[in-house]
Amino acid sequence: MSISRRAASDGASEKETKSGHSRPQVGFIPGRSFVGRVLECGWEVCDEVARRGEWVVGLLDVRKSGALAEFITADRHRIHRVPHPQSHANGSQPTAHSSSDGHLHSHSNQYPAPPAAAPPPGPTLEELALLPFALTAYRAVRTLIGLEGFGTGVRRGVGAVSPEGEPEVDSMSEERHRKGRSAAGRRALVLNGHTGTGAFVARMLAARGWRVCVHAPGTLSDAATGCTEADKAHMATVQARTRAWGVEEVVFDDGGGVGDGEDWGQGAAVRAIEQLIEDGDAFDAVVDTIGGRTVWEAGQRLLVCAADGGRKQFTTTVGDSPERPVPSAMDNFRLGLRAMRGSQSESTKKEKGSKARTNVSYAWVSVAQDVDWEGGDVRDGLGVLVQMALEAGMRPVVENQLPFERAVDVFEGREDPAMRHGGSVVVKVVG
Repeated sequence: MSISRRAASDGASEKETKSGHSRPQVGFIPGRSFVGRVLECGWEVCDEVARRGEWVVGLLDVRKSGALAEFITADRHRIHRVPHPQSHANGSQPTAHSSSDGHLHSHSNQYPAPPAAAPPPGPTLEELALLPFALTAYRAVRTLIGLEGFGTGVRRGVGAVSPEGEPEVDSMSEERHRKGRSAAGRRALVLNGHTGTGAFVARMLAARGWRVCVHAPGTLSDAATGCTEADKAHMATVQARTRAWGVEEVVFDDGGGVGDGEDWGQGAAVRAIEQLIEDGDAFDAVVDTIGGRTVWEAGQRLLVCAADGGRKQFTTTVGDSPERPVPSAMDNFRLGLRAMRGSQSESTKKEKGSKARTNVSYAWVSVAQDVDWEGGDVRDGLGVLVQMALEAGMRPVVENQLPFERAVDVFEGREDPAMRHGGSVVVKVVG
């Protein structure tokens, strides 16, 4: 399928440019997530998938990338149609017109009806370009559903997600509410949950009724040239943004990640987790978007320190080697064994004097996965994300926008330091 590209996005969460990792050969084109219009379709692409002239979003294979180009070829299993992008600055939704029937006009004069509310504007070009990046977040949230019990505590409203991973639009259905699964009381820690993949994880979990605690860097400045006012503004922005999503608490680390060389904030995140352990905080799940074995070990200690026992979940979107977005065979083997084996710990219940066994399950949602554990491909996941954006208003936060001629700044480190903490940037290729 040939597509004319309008915008592409690239995320630092994949950590493709870390020093020490072999540089791509000449001719490599970066970028995975995109939005554009279909120019031509192959013979096997049916009308239900996409038609010529339609707008689509897609996510290219991390092994090849190539989204930062005016024209690309994408597999039909990696795209999903979307409505025409909206321009919030210029466009406005048309208002409903009254009927031309005189009889109806006479009744409306006697009993004037309130004006119909204009429908919310659709996603912008920039939001659609970032939307496919949320696929990893959606798959990560699916690994936590097994922790949810049955009950009536599911929160409903804008952004709510059904047990099947679909947006909950029928919030008044008592039958569905009665039979729904409940995450009430469950608590999750999301590392770098203020931006990128972590932000979508935090929003989806909050919509499902989880008590979400978000970790975020305390500073985006270099230790040598720290800016107190900028750091305060950064923390205030993160607080306001996450509270609007329904996040219960924000934990800022000491900001050591920027000055720690190339650990991508792992050291600062581990220190923040150790502080939570010292404070006696209890969690049912940890979602890691930073990566590294030290983060897994700290997260495991945090989960097993709770005295309630039961099953806990640690899910990572990066794995032990953040510098390798495409895992090696040994990576898959080692982490596969960890997922099968899990870990156990015994903690004593003070009130009864008995021992409660804590089982920590491990899951790695790799960006290189074409098919998830439930058999869904990229297109299936994109369909859920598009529906969430259109019906539940769950859209990406666009933090950085660049014209195509400045795209090189992202890869040479001249852009916003937030990119080093799992952020993302949208590059406008055409138009």
